[in-house]
Amino acid sequence: MAKKFNTMGSEVQEGFVCKPVVRDNNKPIMYYKSHIFTCSGERCKKAHRTDEFPKRLRQMIKETGLNTGPNRIKVSDVNCFGACRFGAVANFYVNTKGSSNSIINNALWIKKIHRFTEDKWKGIFYALSNGDSIDKMLEAKDHIEMATFD
Repeated sequence: MAKKFNTMGSEVQEGFVCKPVVRDNNKPIMYYKSHIFTCSGERCKKAHRTDEFPKRLRQMIKETGLNTGPNRIKVSDVNCFGACRFGAVANFYVNTKGSSNSIINNALWIKKIHRFTEDKWKGIFYALSNGDSIDKMLEAKDHIEMATFD
């Protein structure tokens, strides 16, 4: 079987997409412009009706060409956000280093993402890559308000 290499140039372990055979702690984390964290807790999985939701988002990102380059979007699944009452939840972060309009889509909490269509997701991806507000892709009911302390 031919050796596989990830985008950082490291040989990849068999059965993995990017896990290096030899970890080099001196290599930086691969750059991303936006990072989407999706909940993969028990209730969110039930809302998605699949364990494959983060993989599907990654596939859509590849289809849009936003899996590499300066506008790269990264998707990570987390075990549980503890926001089960909101259905499937995602949290959006923007890489604030080197981004002039980084605050626009930073630290957004979005609910019921299992109801978003593929077209809606792709619209969100393009807005993130262009530094445009994703609010035009979302409705007010899609947002989760965060409590603040005075």
